Amino acid sequence: MEFSKEFLQNGIFTEQALKFNPLDPERIPGLEPQNTGAEILSDGSVHFRIHAPESKSVLIRCDGRELPLIKGENGMFEGVLPYDPAHCGPLLVDVVFDGQVLVYPRMQIHWNMHKPRNFVEFPDPGLEFCHIKDVPHGAMCREIYWSKELGRWQRCLVYTPPGYMRGTESYPVLYLQHGNSEDETVWEHTGRIAHIMDNLLAEGKAVPMLIVLNDSMVRYRPLPPGPPRDPAFFDSLLGSCIPHIEQNYRALSDRRRRSIAGTSLGSYHALYLTMNHPEVFSSCGILSGEIELRPIDKETCTDKICDREFVEKSFDLIYRTLGEKEDDLQKFLAEEEMLKEAGTYDLACYRSKVYPGQGHLFGCWRRAVYDYLQMLFRW
Repeated sequence: MEFSKEFLQNGIFTEQALKFNPLDPERIPGLEPQNTGAEILSDGSVHFRIHAPESKSVLIRCDGRELPLIKGENGMFEGVLPYDPAHCGPLLVDVVFDGQVLVYPRMQIHWNMHKPRNFVEFPDPGLEFCHIKDVPHGAMCREIYWSKELGRWQRCLVYTPPGYMRGTESYPVLYLQHGNSEDETVWEHTGRIAHIMDNLLAEGKAVPMLIVLNDSMVRYRPLPPGPPRDPAFFDSLLGSCIPHIEQNYRALSDRRRRSIAGTSLGSYHALYLTMNHPEVFSSCGILSGEIELRPIDKETCTDKICDREFVEKSFDLIYRTLGEKEDDLQKFLAEEEMLKEAGTYDLACYRSKVYPGQGHLFGCWRRAVYDYLQMLFRW
């Protein structure tokens, strides 16, 4: 496959949490400034160049593939990872120096596994909908609010559609959550939610809305390792964040103009809050999530989503997705059969999709949220 120069020069291939524009060449003593890090070539392969004169070996690990880099003169390690359409989109990259994984500062960086991680945006023709394009752009605002439930300050990010600052119109709100070990920044920097929404609005494919990104990795108290089940995030979102947004933004407060969606652990949060608080949310996106994670979920989530009358009366949209390559595919399909037997599956408000060739990654979740945004608030 050959990618055009215009395609590969899109800012999505360099934009990251720490810098919007491409990095300046690295200044190395005794050499002309060098372009180090990850360079995407015209055939979609990625050329890695890492200056590490004190290292004996440098290895690239990415999505199950490994690439040992070759050390040349002046301590420059190089190698090319071939293009593979099965390994595209934003993928985590571990740079292993002499057996130790370190964050390489001259490569794209985001937050994952409770820490900064390198990633590379491998070209994916199916993700052009999240490229930066010549369209009106919204704004991403950073809000600080006091969470009385947590007893501390919290931060959320708020996307406002183009023209919001000059207008008077009020908007519906989507509360969009991340997965386990991530934070509120990943949907901005890895999910590219602002670019996705800008492009949808420019094409008239989505209703203008506010999108709020929260950090859900909050707890009332220390818990054993594993996904948080403490209700801290639930209580803080309902009791402090939503009131803050509706007091400080032109946000519609009607339950039919509030939605919540999330990926992985965030999908559990979305499902739980929607099923247990239909007075707050009338729609949810369960992106790469299960209906029943633990026995306790049967009463709080599973029984409710299997109650056809309750779902039909309470919700405008439930969108449930999974990637074809995800480990939970068989459970997802079994739960679909369960929903068919319960009658929920056939309701107009219930929709689901399995994304071909996609795994438990943002390549899948970008596609899922792209579709969800087009369905949202159409009632």
